[in-house]
Amino acid sequence: MRALWLASIAIPACVSLPSRADSLDEIAIFAEKICSQSLRGGETSTTITANLNGDVNGLAKALGISVGAGGLVKKDGVHYEGIPENRLPNSIPTPAQCKFELAKVLIEERQRLGEARAKKSTRRVNDDTPSGKPPGSKTQASDRPNSSQQTSPKPLNLTGMWRDIGTPTNVSWVEQTDNLFRLDRTGNLTDGTRFITSGRGTIVDDSVTVQYAAQFSTGASSSGTCTGSVTATGDLMTLKCKDSVLGAFEGSSERARD
Repeated sequence: MRALWLASIAIPACVSLPSRADSLDEIAIFAEKICSQSLRGGETSTTITANLNGDVNGLAKALGISVGAGGLVKKDGVHYEGIPENRLPNSIPTPAQCKFELAKVLIEERQRLGEARAKKSTRRVNDDTPSGKPPGSKTQASDRPNSSQQTSPKPLNLTGMWRDIGTPTNVSWVEQTDNLFRLDRTGNLTDGTRFITSGRGTIVDDSVTVQYAAQFSTGASSSGTCTGSVTATGDLMTLKCKDSVLGAFEGSSERARD
């Protein structure tokens, strides 16, 4: 039951981040819309997938990609073919199951599409030097800050995939801008119940603050808050959480290398 330690985070509405579904709620609303169109006659994954890929504007927002003259376009400018039919179970008998399965697929697909871009971002941040100059270049006197100048260190970069320690099949994907980040997560509780979470967060120095909401394959939902820290290398995150359903728990996750 402690698989929920990463979830959605509150950020002021004025903050600008990449255009995409802002929360699990928006993905859930889109999934419910598609399911309501698809299950009127008891259709299976074929109709659901067709309706999903047919709503190009809704799908683009859910996946964080664009709509071009020729259809959907990924961040690298390559045409996006859509979500394959085999990503959904063959039989989806109820609207509740349809909504959960579809939301899970959307979050996982958004993670997959963003992984390469996240790795590039991580390399770019790690390659930066404090002066913004090539390694080995000399610092001029004019480049040194005087006593009246204040410099702020760059926050640790959490962008990328993260896996729970002990349960590596529970996966989170983080996309960070400055000290603000978005987070999506999928996995299973210890009793086998599947869950999906999504949201936003903040990191100051090595401290992380989290507020989240989650939905379960049982139809239940929960919310809570977490606080914790990240190691200086940015590879290990540990949080202590209070959940509206699960109570108090804590957990750790490490940056995925695959």
